[in-house]
Amino acid sequence: MALVELNVTTYGITKDLEAMKEMGYKGPHELNLAQDGEEWTFWDYVMGSPQWIDKMVHATNECERLGLDLSMGSYAG
Repeated sequence: MALVELNVTTYGITKDLEAMKEMGYKGPHELNLAQDGEEWTFWDYVMGSPQWIDKMVHATNECERLGLDLSMGSYAG
């Protein structure tokens, strides 16, 4: 499903983090939520999947580059 692949991209992550830095935010907060929705919600949003890990590594590296703090939490409930 091409639509899902475009929802979260490394390019988009970079642009969002750069905007956060420009607006004076200290950094993003990543959290995982229960994933019991429609099939299209699973794909690369599944915590721990290779795609998710790649995007989190990218986000972590970008936060370090920009001097932002990345916090994480689990709310799977």
